[in-house]
Amino acid sequence: MGSNRRCLIAFACLLLVPAAFGRSVRYRTSAQLRGIESAILREPGQSASELHDTVAYHVSAIIVQAERIASESNPDASVDVLAIIEEVPIANAVGHVSLRTS
Repeated sequence: MGSNRRCLIAFACLLLVPAAFGRSVRYRTSAQLRGIESAILREPGQSASELHDTVAYHVSAIIVQAERIASESNPDASVDVLAIIEEVPIANAVGHVSLRTS
């Protein structure tokens, strides 16, 4: 009777150990795939955010240069240039650019 029980336990171990190992490998693989998919889904948002920051920086630089040029060349015209620049807030200009690139 003891020998049959040992055989049964050994047989059960031979079946359960590989099954448990296979399940562990499948779980790790699916976890890695979920991580990769999550990173892929985050990437466009990060790229859009970086693009938005870059465009905002360049638009700000353009405005500063336009103000400087206008004030140096013709101080009276600089008031007109500043009025035109202030008509379109930077946030709106950058928002329109980022919407076009999406």
